[in-house]
Amino acid sequence: MAEITRILFIGNSFTVRNDLPSLLAQLVRDGGKGALEWELISGGGASLRTHLNKGEAQSRLQASRWDYVALQEQSTLPVKILKLGFQSLIRLGPFLDSRCCGRTRPASPTKAQG
Repeated sequence: MAEITRILFIGNSFTVRNDLPSLLAQLVRDGGKGALEWELISGGGASLRTHLNKGEAQSRLQASRWDYVALQEQSTLPVKILKLGFQSLIRLGPFLDSRCCGRTRPASPTKAQG
């Protein structure tokens, strides 16, 4: 039986428009790495803070166990107000710690952080 990896995507139109979850699922399948089961929380132009304020991110994180959680911040926020992105990650931390299998990895620093 093929291994199933579960991933929750929390993002915005960049995640949706490029159909990132389906693309990744196809790459996993075609690469013989099992199957990818995913869910998506998104909103056009939404920041992580927006998702947190709505409460859906926390609800989905508490409702299921995830192997990975992919977080996509609003595209210009890290350049404009970097600390808001960090504040959102800090608020998400307890939910990630309790619902992920210890495989959550921080994103690599961007040039905007440099």
